Amino acid sequence: MAQFPDAHHRLAVRDPGAMEALFRALGFTETASVPAGSGAQAALRNPATAQEVILAQADGAAEGAPREGDVSVGVPVGAVDLAELLDQLRAVAPTLAFSEQEQLPKDDAIAVRVDGQRLILTRKKEPFFVIHYSPAGWEAAAPFYEATLGFCFFPLPNRGEVVRTRFENAGGRVDIEVSPDVQQAAANVEPARWVAPPGGGTGVVRGPFGELIELVDRDSPGDGR
Repeated sequence: MAQFPDAHHRLAVRDPGAMEALFRALGFTETASVPAGSGAQAALRNPATAQEVILAQADGAAEGAPREGDVSVGVPVGAVDLAELLDQLRAVAPTLAFSEQEQLPKDDAIAVRVDGQRLILTRKKEPFFVIHYSPAGWEAAAPFYEATLGFCFFPLPNRGEVVRTRFENAGGRVDIEVSPDVQQAAANVEPARWVAPPGGGTGVVRGPFGELIELVDRDSPGDGR
């Protein structure tokens, strides 16, 4: 199975405890790498894919369309019956509201919104993330990825009004989807800042909408990964 590069993806949810139970049922386990200042309630890692998520308490309701910087998590689940797996997840986290499932044939997957976040269960081997922005939000966030983190992008075919692009040099599949349906939060734009300054081969930077990226220096003697 493919493995993802080191990156924390912050998910704002109303019920972090129930969402933690759901992710644990998908093979995620607790990690000690909880970035200080991230507002994390739990930090989880999938050892098979190296995907890492941070569960933080959402401000207000987490319903409807994605908000600026929200992340869809694509989790490989193997050759299973996806509908049966979804029923198992509902049983593990009975307090969470699940949306109607969406079929994603190209990814051999189904998608549902759970506690305001979009979860994609795929039978393909490649793990992935999709980060959502409004047009104004992406205009504010793009310099963070390009100038601060040094990422490049290549365009993907658009899907209706959704403009799609992909990280070219992320080491794993990270897509950006820019849609007018995303809930704008321009008033919450903040300058990028370190929440865990570089030291021992790693550092964590926070983006303009709460995005968290862990930077790892593979050549550093302090990097024990």
